[in-house]
Amino acid sequence: MTQEENASISLTVKTTNDERFQITVSSNATVLETKKAIEKSSSDNIEPDFQRLIYKGQVLKDDKSLNDYSVQDGHTIILVRSRHKAKKEETSKRERESVFFVVVIV
Repeated sequence: MTQEENASISLTVKTTNDERFQITVSSNATVLETKKAIEKSSSDNIEPDFQRLIYKGQVLKDDKSLNDYSVQDGHTIILVRSRHKAKKEETSKRERESVFFVVVIV
């Protein structure tokens, strides 16, 4: 791993109520690690399970790295707070049902 691949990057986190704050993470951090950094830095201490991160219109997946999404130093990510802790199995079932529902209506 080169030094550049392991460099720290500073990100702006913008919430849906327009609050902004900075976090610093490794450029190869996973999305889950980034969520943990957000939990520590946010005024609400939002647990990772209640966070959805959006970057360039994409919902970021916990097991992917920031490098996978080409997140760079100085960029902004959007934090959406979930009201309920979603289980991965329930989410994927809902997504399948939603797709089916859309197909039926169309």
